[in-house]
Amino acid sequence: MQQDLLKIVIWGTGTDYQKRANLFSYYSMITPMEIVAYVSKSEGYKKINDIPVVSTCELKDIDFDAIFICSDKHFKQIYKEILGLGIDDSKIINSICLLNEDFDVREYLNLKKNVPTIISNTCLGGLLYSNLFLPFRSPFINMSIEPEKYILLLKNFSQILDSDLQFSSKPDVFRCMMANLKINNLDVPVSLPHSQNFDIALADWNRRIKRIDFENLIVLMVLPTENDYKIAEEFSVLPFDYKYCFTAKDYNIDSCVHVKGYNEIKHSEYGCLTAYLHKSLYGDFQGIRPFNILNLLCKKQNVIKSF
Repeated sequence: MQQDLLKIVIWGTGTDYQKRANLFSYYSMITPMEIVAYVSKSEGYKKINDIPVVSTCELKDIDFDAIFICSDKHFKQIYKEILGLGIDDSKIINSICLLNEDFDVREYLNLKKNVPTIISNTCLGGLLYSNLFLPFRSPFINMSIEPEKYILLLKNFSQILDSDLQFSSKPDVFRCMMANLKINNLDVPVSLPHSQNFDIALADWNRRIKRIDFENLIVLMVLPTENDYKIAEEFSVLPFDYKYCFTAKDYNIDSCVHVKGYNEIKHSEYGCLTAYLHKSLYGDFQGIRPFNILNLLCKKQNVIKSF
């Protein structure tokens, strides 16, 4: 069945647009779409390829499905300006997203209307949100939890809204700030390596925990050593419909993905397994990405490549 053409507007006609102009043509083969207007504050343009260049005032008179921001430096400023025009956030796309392999614009627009909650024991969840410029729909951002404690947390996840994050005066082995997450009579130590202070971390946690969508969860886990079979096995039987565990060893367990390349590189150069995943997601290793991030967040099946 042939899909209707998506009508798109491109805001910005400078260097960043020029660098990605061919990507719009390429991805129109995945998602049929047509450019109906450009927005530019430069008075030198009237039309680009016979497509009108309009002012922000004229934008309200144009019917469109999505608006791409093609200015990396001024993205936040333009984003706020677009919202100020009364345009819904679900229609706004950062053109950097086009750098993701096999990016499907229609899928992304649908995802923005129903962003999942990512639960992760490392920073991986926040990295996935950031890669696609999505709002954090999870309190598990910029924190790290040891695998054994993370399993206990997941087994008691139904009580997460009644949990309490408390400051710990004892730093972790890397001298990072620590906290204790008290949930269902359990103490789960949480490392906060990226937080400026505990007050900010607590405010972020309390704000984001209200965003959890229990009907739209993606549960991820990173196991960095080769001696985690028992933990991987426990993870595989947890009652979550959509879950992946990234492991440093092939355990041949459902839901587990062996990150083979991690053991073939110098750990001192690329750091922990999460850092390796981060770099691979951005194509740092010969341009090969382990999985399509958009497909993962859209909760499609069999989206993880062997890597």
